[in-house]
Amino acid sequence: MWLAMLTSRKLKLLARYFASECSEKEKRSVESWIAASEENHSTGEELNKVWNLAAHKTESWSYRRSITGLRLKLKEIEPSPGGQSRGKAQLYRLIARPRRPPALTMPFIAQLAASLLLFAVVAYLVVYVKALALNAKPSVPKRTIAFHELSTEPGQQATLRFPDGTEVYLNSASDLRYADYPDGSRQLFLRGQAFFEVIHSAYHPFIVHTDYATIRDIGTRFDVRTRPGDKSTRVVVVRGKVIVHPNDMPSNDNALVGSGELTSVSSKGILLSPRYVDVNRLIAWTKGELVFHDDPVAHVIKQLERRYNIKCIVTNKSILKETLTATFNAKESTKEVLDIIALSLKLRYETSEDSVLFVPSGEKL
Repeated sequence: MWLAMLTSRKLKLLARYFASECSEKEKRSVESWIAASEENHSTGEELNKVWNLAAHKTESWSYRRSITGLRLKLKEIEPSPGGQSRGKAQLYRLIARPRRPPALTMPFIAQLAASLLLFAVVAYLVVYVKALALNAKPSVPKRTIAFHELSTEPGQQATLRFPDGTEVYLNSASDLRYADYPDGSRQLFLRGQAFFEVIHSAYHPFIVHTDYATIRDIGTRFDVRTRPGDKSTRVVVVRGKVIVHPNDMPSNDNALVGSGELTSVSSKGILLSPRYVDVNRLIAWTKGELVFHDDPVAHVIKQLERRYNIKCIVTNKSILKETLTATFNAKESTKEVLDIIALSLKLRYETSEDSVLFVPSGEKL
């Protein structure tokens, strides 16, 4: 019944959308309509299949070729001993016994009407596709997928903006590889930490791959951290939803993570159930801030090394078991940050060109 609800104007708009011929305003309108309900999404998928079938060049029907083929088939029929072709006799018997038409019941009429309506829509789109093809530019030869890379050193951050408006914020000491695939999907490969603001498209999936997990967006702002020392992939969703799937696991082993939730996948493929967290603290780095809340000094040191590109050394391992609660903004210098940490943990420190040494207050430097 959904076909009857599609107007000629809507069909033309959908065809232009599948051909990438519509404006940005029309594109947003179509994608909003698709996302409005499951029925609309199914309708879009079915019409997209029709488009893909129609996009392939098919051999047109020829009256002359069909008549010629029929004559050749008739010549292949051998005459019977009686002088009459058995094939022709069978043909006459078939003609003399027309099939009885089916009873015109209401279910039969409804099925016939639906079939005719489906045929009309398919034919309409095929004709429209061919009309677009006549005005289309020559096809571009197939090319291999070209990957692009973006890397940051300790103390650096970077921003990447895609043509569709999607933005990626890459944290320090991180690597990102990405490419545009022929099927239209947007796939990225991350090591380190990045924050994603994704412009969602039902037909152009946005997928982030890490060593341990695959994250697929559903209209989202989310953070992914997957550093080698962590031996896990952590996903935090600020808005929208993502599907998180552990690599090398059955397809049904995944988690739907919503706004304000966190999940993680271990190096062994263990997927934790989503739980609510303070997402603002976990994505504070996107604003140039460092936020610690009862974090072990061992974790604090790793953050300082990546943020300020320095090597942190402790003379007493007991320092690593201490915890720190503090917030540092982007305007504070390295010295100001170190002063606050030393005062909070009752430490003293000494700096060299690219390192800092922490010692307990009672010990000599």
